[in-house]
Amino acid sequence: MLPIEWEVLLLGCLTATACGIVGGLALLRKQALMGDALGHSLLAGIGAGFWLLGSSRSPWLFPCAVASGLFAIMLVEFLAKQLGGNQATALGLIFPAFFSIGIILISLAPKSAHIDLDRVVTGNLDLAPLDRLMVDGHDYGPRVAWSMALALGFIGFYLAAYWRHLHWILFDPAGAHAMGLKPDRALSILLLLTTCVITLAFETMGTVMVVSLLVAPGATAWLLSRNLTNYLLFTVAVSLGAALTGRFATLAIDASTTAATSCAALALFGTAFLLAPQEGLLARWRASIKIRERLDARLILVHLWHHEIRGDSEIECLASALTHHLNMPEVRLNKALNRLVKDQLAEKNGPLWQTTTAGTLLGRSLVEDDTGSRED
Repeated sequence: MLPIEWEVLLLGCLTATACGIVGGLALLRKQALMGDALGHSLLAGIGAGFWLLGSSRSPWLFPCAVASGLFAIMLVEFLAKQLGGNQATALGLIFPAFFSIGIILISLAPKSAHIDLDRVVTGNLDLAPLDRLMVDGHDYGPRVAWSMALALGFIGFYLAAYWRHLHWILFDPAGAHAMGLKPDRALSILLLLTTCVITLAFETMGTVMVVSLLVAPGATAWLLSRNLTNYLLFTVAVSLGAALTGRFATLAIDASTTAATSCAALALFGTAFLLAPQEGLLARWRASIKIRERLDARLILVHLWHHEIRGDSEIECLASALTHHLNMPEVRLNKALNRLVKDQLAEKNGPLWQTTTAGTLLGRSLVEDDTGSRED
């Protein structure tokens, strides 16, 4: 049997990985907040299960929660059709209603149920290992760890079974239908897996905190790669990173592991949002600067070529004239001119700037392309 600290860490890793994968797949289908909606709707099933069963440890509580989530999805689909396909309105009506009903039922649950509303809503990863799996007097560790491991096994089996056609199923269900596949069945199974994972996670992350683990790993992976295989690998890596960082941060500052894990997942997303090599904020900023410099260089090139063919380059192609006519700051002008020199498109001849042979051809081509596009 592992020490309690390691069991908490194991639970965090299993929960984060399972939530990250199903949430990441939902994000690819542009349904990132479906997990949030499901987490709220499950609360009605949990509350109803407490009233029907009178205990928080009954094995039938899990099917009650899953059935509540699936029933809420069915109501959303039905109401969306009645509202002309407006799914956002249906979500805004159905899931808050289920969440409110769940809060009321849990608040009024019999005392014998021994249920803490705060634990259901916000979770408590530090106390989850206290619920042990006992078989013939032998302690096999936290019950929820085995449940999450089983859920991860089903997720792995799902990915293996549908991997060959997963691109079509996620991104083009209509095309999958045309190929003779059955995307509706695959997506229904994925929805069932997502519901089960969120139901299991309510003991560790709660119905609110779990949203960060459903959305943040996939969103972070999306910034790092657009290849499906790499995307899922990054999702798992970010999920494990959030669990590890959250746990060690908890040991350092004596805070809630659940909240620390959630904050770690969001912090990893924020880091990727800033520093991702292609999609990060800094990378986009650098790319925009390069595009501006390229446009500045082409603008100057066309200006030089235009005045060369007009025969007034001795006046209009002076450096001072370029600054005046193009209304361009001197720093930007010098960068653009240096770029033209580097690309061997322009050169300085005494006080004048002039195009090279390659620059003349490119300048004429740019003007002709612009004229042709205007005529079209």
